[in-house]
Amino acid sequence: MPQAPRLRSTGRHMRTTVMTSNRNKWIALLIACMLVIVVGFGGVVALRMRNNLHTQELNISNYKDGLENGALDILVIGSDTRKGNNGAYGDEDDRNSEARADVMMLLQISKDRKNVSVLSFPRDLMVDVPQCTDPETGTVYPAEENVQINESLSRGGAGCTVATISKLTGVNIDHFMLVDFNAVKELSKVVGGVQVCVDAPIDDEYSGLKLPAGTSTVEGEQALAFLRSRHGFSDGSDIGRIQAQQGFLSSLLRKVKSEGTLS
Repeated sequence: MPQAPRLRSTGRHMRTTVMTSNRNKWIALLIACMLVIVVGFGGVVALRMRNNLHTQELNISNYKDGLENGALDILVIGSDTRKGNNGAYGDEDDRNSEARADVMMLLQISKDRKNVSVLSFPRDLMVDVPQCTDPETGTVYPAEENVQINESLSRGGAGCTVATISKLTGVNIDHFMLVDFNAVKELSKVVGGVQVCVDAPIDDEYSGLKLPAGTSTVEGEQALAFLRSRHGFSDGSDIGRIQAQQGFLSSLLRKVKSEGTLS
């Protein structure tokens, strides 16, 4: 019997295995390239964040023993430095002066992480400052009585403010966060503004804060002005400003916790 002719695999339907193999190779290559890009981008972001964070010694005083430990205690310090990018907020004398602690808030977070208590300290509060040693220069600042609390930052850095608050409260502080004017502006921009509410119009020529009565969203320069303003609230004292600062912080925390803000 004559043999049947052999069929040659020339049609597209006969090359399915080869085409699938090539397609899988291209998909795998594309995924590999995407992973390289993502990992590289993540590394750049992580490096940038690391370069933007600076650490300092927590407590640079001789007052460290016998302090009470809370669940988690964090001291937030707002610096009024006019150096570097903050030079626009003062004159030449301001730029050449030492930084002071314009804002001091002690945050105590409960063990179950469900409650946060905030204690603010007026910058004009007169306190006893312990001996502090500048960790960079080795300069020793002797202990003094009846010193304005915001001066503690100029006695070796944030570690002396931490020590001063610890001495005043008897609380062992676990961490501190030091921010300047520009950090406040950028943070308010990142979250898309912070909602605040005032019961009367504000036009403070000293801080530049201008707000209508009722609810407003502040960010950037206006957010900074809101936190710095003294004459715009209550009797113009630091007590009224503290109330505004705590209200701002509460609103900021609600915004961060809200759905979609972190993402």
